[in-house]
Amino acid sequence: MPDAWFELFPQIMVALLAGILGGVLPVLRPPSERITAVLQHLAAGVLLSIICFGLAVEIHEMGMPLFALAGIGAGAALIVSMKLFLRRYETPGDDPTPIGFIVAAYLDTLVDGFLIGAAATIRPDLAAVLVVGLGIELFVLTSSVSAELLKLDMKKVIAVAITAGIAATQLAGATIGTFVMLSQGDAVQAIALGVSLAVLLYLVAEELLLRGNDLKNSTLTTSALFIGFIGLTAYNLIVQA
Repeated sequence: MPDAWFELFPQIMVALLAGILGGVLPVLRPPSERITAVLQHLAAGVLLSIICFGLAVEIHEMGMPLFALAGIGAGAALIVSMKLFLRRYETPGDDPTPIGFIVAAYLDTLVDGFLIGAAATIRPDLAAVLVVGLGIELFVLTSSVSAELLKLDMKKVIAVAITAGIAATQLAGATIGTFVMLSQGDAVQAIALGVSLAVLLYLVAEELLLRGNDLKNSTLTTSALFIGFIGLTAYNLIVQA
């Protein structure tokens, strides 16, 4: 196993446990819309800071803008292609086996994990903060999936097993990303960072903020957005200076 993977493993395990907890929580006591919206905005703020002061800075310092732009384009194409592909598996809202909904969650988490693993081979400290943001996002995702499955009268143990599998997919994706990016050249790394930027931008704009505003938009959620952004930005600019 690469050293980068071993260094990141404890943090990924914390994110994995957060994902499992997110799936169990609705079985015990479903989180309120307010709490879910606050967590979504908090994760969005963290990921925005990573985009601005992590990925963008690293891309600039690499000095390979064309490859980075190619990666951003590839990331955008990947997201659009995934959405088009998953539409084939969309099922009615009252279907007891919402295949498309579950597959989408697994694919999203696999891609997130891959980005973490790729970042670990390029810049370990960037991967570390990426785990924080995507760990919060994973908690929100598994909580939402579990709640939706329970609304469809799915057995609790099956709902928990499905969401635990989603959480474990992030670890699998990180492992794959680490090995794929190991010993890659600067051009491939620049492309990978560009893909990461595009995917995180999609997560912030269309997954976290859009859904968070649909649930409960308030001064509290806006505050959570800035707390996440300012907190991680302060860490990047002061602690790591």
